[in-house]
Amino acid sequence: MPSDVKAGEALAATLAPKVIDRVKADRFGAANDPTNTWQTALAKAPYDQKWTSLEIPARAPILPLAGKVKTWYDSTSIAKLVPAAPPATTSADFQKALSEVRDIATARTRDQSRIASYWDNGPNTYSLSGLWNLLTEEFIRENGQNELRAARTYSLLNRAMQDATTASWRTQYTYFVPRPSQIDPTIKTATVIPNTPSYVSDRAAVSSTAATLLSYLFPSDATKLTAQATEASLSGLYAGTHYRFDNDEGAKLGTAIGQLAVAAAKADGAK
Repeated sequence: MPSDVKAGEALAATLAPKVIDRVKADRFGAANDPTNTWQTALAKAPYDQKWTSLEIPARAPILPLAGKVKTWYDSTSIAKLVPAAPPATTSADFQKALSEVRDIATARTRDQSRIASYWDNGPNTYSLSGLWNLLTEEFIRENGQNELRAARTYSLLNRAMQDATTASWRTQYTYFVPRPSQIDPTIKTATVIPNTPSYVSDRAAVSSTAATLLSYLFPSDATKLTAQATEASLSGLYAGTHYRFDNDEGAKLGTAIGQLAVAAAKADGAK
């Protein structure tokens, strides 16, 4: 009926400005850091050897102020989740981690290359978050969620993944840990090296967040989701672009943010 259409348009006209107001105030517009304040942060970074761009020619990192974007879930709680610095490059633990990256790069299996490529989703793709949305579509369809349920699922998922990205990039631009191939140029990567510091792996953080939340929404698929998140976390190690400690700490960070999202979902009134 025409009145149905009119009512829908009126509802949209009420909601859209609220969304636009939040977008204008979420600080994402400044994430590119047009005045290059990241260079000051780099100089103050507490890590013993600093990240440098491996681009040719070298260029500023991607979205250096992305870690200051306004979060959807409790910002104080998320800020407390930022992990401590990883082992110093001179430590035995770091050298062990670097050796593992080198060994994998030297004898990378076909399956490891497949995993590295599948979860890469670099520039000019729908990105890692896009891939998790595609995977979520399968769960929504298999579980027969209606329009309202599906909208809630996507909303919970994407807010959590953005917060995981924000927290992981805040960590990256706190420590400026160099990529493995910066320390050892003989390491051959299976994918393009992201123009960002190494620690933590945002891929591990985002994937662990997604799996934690989706396991709550689709408990019968929890085993499959956990396996997907684990594979996604390992993909950076297989690609030669991340150390294992990047993945481990990223996964811990992502799981904690996923739990915040689950707590919010339990309290939103849906049953």
